[in-house]
Amino acid sequence: MCKMRRNVGIYNLHMQAMGGGEKLTLVLAEHLALTHNVWLFCAEPLDISSCEKFFGVDLSHVVISPLNNAGPFWRLIEKMRGIRGPALPLRHYLQLRKLKLDIFINNSYASELICPAAQGIFMCMFPHPIARSVRAPVLQRITKASIDWIERLVTNPSLNNAIDSYSIVVAISQYSADWVRRMWHRGAEIIYPPCDQIGPGAAKQNIILHVGRFIPDRDDDENCLRRTRFCLCCWISMNAP
Repeated sequence: MCKMRRNVGIYNLHMQAMGGGEKLTLVLAEHLALTHNVWLFCAEPLDISSCEKFFGVDLSHVVISPLNNAGPFWRLIEKMRGIRGPALPLRHYLQLRKLKLDIFINNSYASELICPAAQGIFMCMFPHPIARSVRAPVLQRITKASIDWIERLVTNPSLNNAIDSYSIVVAISQYSADWVRRMWHRGAEIIYPPCDQIGPGAAKQNIILHVGRFIPDRDDDENCLRRTRFCLCCWISMNAP
């Protein structure tokens, strides 16, 4: 007896980063598409062949669906709310809610999107702070609070935050699950992410390993800090006795 195929949506607005979270997104989409109807919702159109080659996946059964660009009204709301990211949670919620998905999987870091489906899974690499202290003029804070109130009214007034709208939280390690419990007061299922083979083990050496992601055309504090740390590690390694 065949199981009923479900409509599954996977959400990741950071696909252009091409990192571990994006590999997890695509491997998950590839696997679920074998037995279900799967849509991948992203912020921008993807170069599918490049993604397949880079991550070693087959996306032929996955529907890649970039979400609609913001019109003048939504751009105004986002500006009033002080959002620099690619999307306002309410705008995407309204778009996705119309699709009547059976399961919605949110694998977009620090997402504030309320689950738009009957069942939702929030994938967590590491938990982000839910309550954020925003330094802004009084009028801007009042405007943001008003828009937040409208969002809750339209989506689910009983929720204190977006995470609570998801049935299940999935962490990628016991370490992340422990921090989910501390920061979000939620239990988390643990599913280890797919990893590439890096070759056979070798003799141990005394080395300094710096792991980080440099983002082209960005000169913000975080990117500059990564470059500074990298240069410092290089200097130490070259001048160590």
